[in-house]
Amino acid sequence: MKNLTTIFLFFFISNAAFSSNQLDSLLIKLEDNMKRRTIYDAAKEVRIDNLKKLLDEQNATLENKYFILSKIISEYEKYSFDSALLYIEKSIDIAKKLNDDSLEKESKLKLSKLLVTSGRYKEAIDVLNEIKRSQLPEDLINLYYYNFKEGYSGLNFYSTVKKNKEDYSKLYLVYQDSLMQRLSPSSDESLALIEKRFRDERNIEEALKINSKRLSEVEQATPEYSQITFERALLYELDNNIREQKKYLTLSAISDIQASVKDNASLTELAMTFFKEGDIERAHNYIDFSVEDAEFYNSRLRFVNISNKLSVISKAFEERNLEQKGELKKMLIFISVLVIFLLVTIFYIYKQVKKLSYARKGL
Repeated sequence: MKNLTTIFLFFFISNAAFSSNQLDSLLIKLEDNMKRRTIYDAAKEVRIDNLKKLLDEQNATLENKYFILSKIISEYEKYSFDSALLYIEKSIDIAKKLNDDSLEKESKLKLSKLLVTSGRYKEAIDVLNEIKRSQLPEDLINLYYYNFKEGYSGLNFYSTVKKNKEDYSKLYLVYQDSLMQRLSPSSDESLALIEKRFRDERNIEEALKINSKRLSEVEQATPEYSQITFERALLYELDNNIREQKKYLTLSAISDIQASVKDNASLTELAMTFFKEGDIERAHNYIDFSVEDAEFYNSRLRFVNISNKLSVISKAFEERNLEQKGELKKMLIFISVLVIFLLVTIFYIYKQVKKLSYARKGL
């Protein structure tokens, strides 16, 4: 029995040490990637510029231009709100020139998705209300329901009026049910909804199983990987497993940087976990990086989420700096006193040596 206990303790300590080393390695990788952000962004800009050159070719038909615009919008979707909006509006204009109602509705659904993911929920709902469900092609209905679901979810979360929250919650559930009935049970969209339901029910074990399946089907350094690892971090947070929460927030943040995802949340949450642990320096560096991304993307939602956290972390950072300056001032005073004492001592010894020298000469 004693041997079993010893083995168990050894295994537990070894596992904890391994997890700690793994997290440290991931944090080093994250901070290295933070320094390389401009390299990843430059590669994305090259891809976008190449697409724009195709768009400007004289022999490009309107159909080709619409297809190229779709590619450009996809590149800008999580990179720059203003640019994504500009090119969606261009795609709507081309759809009108083609007199293609299906393409026009598709572009408007892209517009509503962009608005809802950037926190402009009311504007997104207004765009969706212009579209008649009965006139939508079959392949666009899922996106239509998804955008309504996300729009009413956001309105419910941020509304302060009880009656409005109740109404938005009901509409959210209606569109979620409508979407679930249409999705393939094995699709990521369906699995994400099931995982969220388990998460809301605090059934962490089942939610993690679903998340693991989703994670196994996506590549790293993609927006999808960033999202799924972020959602996994949420599960570990609910389970009070801070080490695993930080691990998956770090993985998500690395993926965001490598994929040039500016509309992100992982690094902000990671900053808060380190702030709570007292690592103010790291928290301050991470939140500053997040603010730069939010400003670049022009995300209203991210600014709302970051603003309060930024003020708290910045205040603590300034207080710590003032405290360090105070400690440094005290240390300098102490060293100055020590130097003066040392000089007085040297002078005293010098005088004594001199007296001793005179005495020897007298003898």
